Amino acid sequence: MARLQEIRDEALRLTRRQRMKLAQELHDSVMTAEEREIEQAWIEEAQRRLAAWKAGETTTIPAEEVFARLREKYGRTRVRAGR
Repeated sequence: MARLQEIRDEALRLTRRQRMKLAQELHDSVMTAEEREIEQAWIEEAQRRLAAWKAGETTTIPAEEVFARLREKYGRTRVRAGR
């Protein structure tokens, strides 16, 4: 446990950019093949949607309107993630 604390302390002395790169590498190192595949699919979908929006093929809906529609349809029940 002491070694882990040493590594943490050293990592916190890195620049913000270096810490972000390290965090991404650590995250990637614990992902399963299935999780990597899902993440890649989401990245590709986001890129496809952005390209369609930039090309004028789609429009956006303000978040306030989306949430208002959801409240109207489902009421004000709060939903907790992971349940």
